Amino acid sequence: MARTSKRERTLRPSRSSGGAGYLFLAVFLLLLMAGIVALIWGPIRTAVTAASGIFRPPPATKTPAVPATPGPPPPTIAPLKRPLTILLIGIDRREEGGNTLNDVNIVVYVHPEGRFASMLSIPRDTAVEIPGFLTDKINAAYGLGEIYLADSGGGPALIRQTVERFLDLPIDYYALVDFQGFERLVDLVGGIIVDVPTPLEDNEYPSGTVGYTRIYIPAGLQLMDARTALQYVRSRHSDSDFGRNRRQQQVLLALRDRILQSGLLSDLGRLEPLLQELGKTVQTDLPLDTLLALARLAPDIPPERISSYTLDASNCLSEISGTTRLYPSLPCVRSIAQEMQQDPVMRKVREEAARVEVRNGTLTCNLCAARTRDYLLKRGFYVVDVLQDPQAGIYTRTLVLDGGDHPFTRQQLAELLHVQPDFVRRGPVDSPHADIVIILGDDYVPPQE
Repeated sequence: MARTSKRERTLRPSRSSGGAGYLFLAVFLLLLMAGIVALIWGPIRTAVTAASGIFRPPPATKTPAVPATPGPPPPTIAPLKRPLTILLIGIDRREEGGNTLNDVNIVVYVHPEGRFASMLSIPRDTAVEIPGFLTDKINAAYGLGEIYLADSGGGPALIRQTVERFLDLPIDYYALVDFQGFERLVDLVGGIIVDVPTPLEDNEYPSGTVGYTRIYIPAGLQLMDARTALQYVRSRHSDSDFGRNRRQQQVLLALRDRILQSGLLSDLGRLEPLLQELGKTVQTDLPLDTLLALARLAPDIPPERISSYTLDASNCLSEISGTTRLYPSLPCVRSIAQEMQQDPVMRKVREEAARVEVRNGTLTCNLCAARTRDYLLKRGFYVVDVLQDPQAGIYTRTLVLDGGDHPFTRQQLAELLHVQPDFVRRGPVDSPHADIVIILGDDYVPPQE
């Protein structure tokens, strides 16, 4: 039987109002989204109920009403400063015989100041060193922890230690959901819309406790109910575990879109049962103040700044004939773990490798060019030169001039230095060493560190 550690918080059914902002956590916590709101729901409910009577109408009486005792105020939300890593664990308690397996292992990295997030899926058959045990498939870690380490964190603690050692990346928190909870979530939102890239056919999909059944999901946009969605993320015989990992991330994003587009966030009648159901199957050790801070941060992270990574045979994993394990190249794995911590826009800037020259085009800010160089170097730009423009004093506007084709670099420079689009231009530059020339004009305000 699973036991909880001192740090672990099992989410309970609870209520509140104003959950739309909190549920936007789904932008990067995806499946966990509604379970997290269930945790936040309780502390806010008392105060909201006392103030507005949303959940319980006032008693019908002619005598003066006794003022309600004020509930506790909502928690203070301090903004997040440092990056966070969260391990999302999907367990299947319905595997035929044996231990409960952690078949879904996704590391979520959130960078609050950079306003970006990343996901990395680790296939369940990946061979890893499980601390205190022999090398085994990663999906054995949860069951081993529940059996042998129940008094010291159980399965979640052992998976966390395993993933930390595997990626050489500290894991701050975990969140766990079982597949039955996933099904309930999909049902409660009325199904999800998934764009299936190629037909999915599996003649050996497990059926109940014994036997197999055939499943077929055609290509194209599909409205999937809970049963079909679970089949889509669990099937592995049509395109291997690698395809399954990609489908898992695809379904999580589809679930996020469905929740945000369905009006569920503003419909308390539908929202309450969703939270109650998810509270039964989601557990996490994320502190309440961190959850609230993530909720406030989430709207500032657009979909294009959420990156997805999957370990597979095209990068870091090798399949060896006669085995069912996937053997990793640890340097490759850890390189991807490092890459997922990088701003996705700045990754593209580095790929463009544009050489940048900063010129002071003003007569009033002698140190502006040098300070701008230092500012850009800290952010990963390749600044090759700083100088005083020979025509300094004639520039009323700051210019970004691209002598080649470096769209990500010039766009990012314009955003960081607050250069208007009309003054970001492509064309020849009079510099033998630079691809992009920045000329600081009279309107230039040095960026704050």
